[in-house]
Amino acid sequence: MFDLAPHNPYSLPLRWPCVARAGLRGAGIERLAASEGVGAIVSDLLWSVAQPSAQWQETPAGVLWPAGGRSISQARRDLARWAELKRPVVVAIHAESAQQIRAMLAELDHEAHQALLLDMTAVVAANAAQELVAAARRDWRKPLLAEIALDGPPLPALIAALSAVDALVLGRGSRGVAGAAGLAEGRIVGPAAHPTLLAGTRTIASLTDKPLLAGAATRAEAQAVRQAGAAAVLLDVGLWHNPDLAAQLDL
Repeated sequence: MFDLAPHNPYSLPLRWPCVARAGLRGAGIERLAASEGVGAIVSDLLWSVAQPSAQWQETPAGVLWPAGGRSISQARRDLARWAELKRPVVVAIHAESAQQIRAMLAELDHEAHQALLLDMTAVVAANAAQELVAAARRDWRKPLLAEIALDGPPLPALIAALSAVDALVLGRGSRGVAGAAGLAEGRIVGPAAHPTLLAGTRTIASLTDKPLLAGAATRAEAQAVRQAGAAAVLLDVGLWHNPDLAAQLDL
């Protein structure tokens, strides 16, 4: 058994050090909850107000995953259903202010859900991240994760600002645009993101002893980020190509 929040009284025990991310609108969560090798699942990103979300775009060496998604109120039925699954579902939310966080947490059944992930990939200053975490911590006592990006604030300052979270997540690559029609914006996932995620994993592991989830798309990538200091791996686009990837990792 692996604990993703060893210093939190509620803890977040995982049978396997592998977390899988759901697709758009929570696609695949029930299947992932029954999959060998999956210790927990991260929900699709929920917003205070639903945001338009373009279709993901293929690139030569990966996928550009767009920003956007449904609101927490639109996911209410799914949230209730996920609470009954045999694997913990980490509820992922995006908020741009302390007020939004408090409003979103007021809509969650705190008893039903085991962990919360704050999307910090768009923050531009470490103090802004600190304010968001403080707002979440006022109302949420269970395990709290923060997803960060390498193109945000300097890592030493950002990690210091996130001292109140239980674990960090480095799941996707840098921002980009793709698509001839409309130039969809998003973050790179897949093989193209691996070199920067691997370097980021090593750097983050040298700056903190908090558990780190690092993104991987293949078995080799998963082994590499673990060797670089990740406590667990986060599977994303790799599951589209190989639904049994988690069971094949042998972590």
